[in-house]
Amino acid sequence: MFLYSLADKRKFYKELFEYVKTKPDEILIWCPHPAEMMVNTFSKSACEFKPNNLLHYGLHEDIYFHGIEGSDDLIFYCSYAISTVTTCLLDYEIHDKRVNVFDCIGVRRLISKFKSISKFSQAEEIKKNAVKIETVFLKKFDVKIFDDLISQSITDDSFKNYHYIP
Repeated sequence: MFLYSLADKRKFYKELFEYVKTKPDEILIWCPHPAEMMVNTFSKSACEFKPNNLLHYGLHEDIYFHGIEGSDDLIFYCSYAISTVTTCLLDYEIHDKRVNVFDCIGVRRLISKFKSISKFSQAEEIKKNAVKIETVFLKKFDVKIFDDLISQSITDDSFKNYHYIP
C-alpha cells in the first residue's frame, strides 16, 4: 500500500516548485530520503526541473554543512518546513517546528487525527507561519521513569553475565 500515487507525487513537486519560485529572495533546502534519489525514481527525475533557489542537500549535492548528515540533523535548524507524511514529522514535532504537510487522499485519514497541522494541496496554501505540528504520536519522555525501568530489569546475575563483570 502506498500513501502517494504517481499523480500525487507529481502534484507535490508541482506545488512545491511553484511555491519556491514565488520566493526568489529565499534559499530553501530540499533533503529527500536517499531511496527517493535512486536512478529512475520520480524524485530524481524531478531534480532537473527544480528552481535554482531550491538546493538539494547532501555531501555531493548543491549544499552541505559539515556534521549535518541528513534531514534528522537539518530539521533542528529550519525556520519552517514543507513535507509529505513521513517519520520526519515526528522530528519536526520534537523540535517544535512549523510544517506545511502535503494533503492528498492517501494521507487524509491519518492527518485528520493530528492535533495541530497546516496542510496544503496548492502552492498558495503553503505558509511560513504554519502551525507547529502536533501528531499525537509522541509521548512525554521522563528520564527518571526510564532509568527506574532499566534498573528494575537488571538483576545481579544478568548484569554480570551481559557486561562481563567479575
